Amino acid sequence: LPLLISIYFFNRRQRISGTVCLIWTGINLINVSVYAKDAIAMQLPLLGGDTVIHDWNYILSMLNILPATPIVAAVLYGLGIFAIGIGITYGYLFSLKYKL
Repeated sequence: LPLLISIYFFNRRQRISGTVCLIWTGINLINVSVYAKDAIAMQLPLLGGDTVIHDWNYILSMLNILPATPIVAAVLYGLGIFAIGIGITYGYLFSLKYKL
């Protein structure tokens, strides 16, 4: 959702709002990476208690890539850092150009 909102703002030429949402996207990806990394151990508390399934365990199991959980989590984390870096860089360059 934050990525779609970021795209919306960039399409409307509202660059600062777009960069803030891009940073928001990165933060969300980092948070998702923590949950994805827990797919094998399943130690994090889940909303709904013990009766709910672990989403990432289910998804990675269905894709037969559960052993690749650390790689999936690292990719998500890396994408999050990349999105934050691009958002900060673009926002900084934009602010220099227009002397905000």
